[in-house]
Amino acid sequence: MNSNPREGLPSPELDERNQPFVQNAAAGVFVLPVCTDCGAIMAPPVANCTTCLSDAIEWRPSSGTGTVFSFIDYHRAWVKEFESLIPYNVSIIEFDEGPRMISNVLTDGSQPVEIGARVRVAFETRGEGRAVPVFVLDNGPASEDN
Repeated sequence: MNSNPREGLPSPELDERNQPFVQNAAAGVFVLPVCTDCGAIMAPPVANCTTCLSDAIEWRPSSGTGTVFSFIDYHRAWVKEFESLIPYNVSIIEFDEGPRMISNVLTDGSQPVEIGARVRVAFETRGEGRAVPVFVLDNGPASEDN
């Protein structure tokens, strides 16, 4: 039996829309797309600005911090690779910069995921060595090595 239930989870397919995001994640840097025409900050992946439809997109480092906007605990695996994780959460994270993204909040079970909880990004290495952003509860000031 696999001792790491998160091993073998799907990783993102690499394409031109998410390549900057995936490459920065591999380096441990969380970036968000920003429209250089209107300044809108979006959640990846995007080909055009969701506000003005411009294709002038620049990827900029983000704080990687935010709050749990909503979440659900799944008690049935909708993707077979997640069966060993039941129950697991799927959360909508609202970044301090504004946009929202769907991900997981990883916990050790001692603290529940709650709406409004502060979170920060962490990276999980998956297939083909691709780093995927996941989130952890942020119960205090970030340390210098995070």
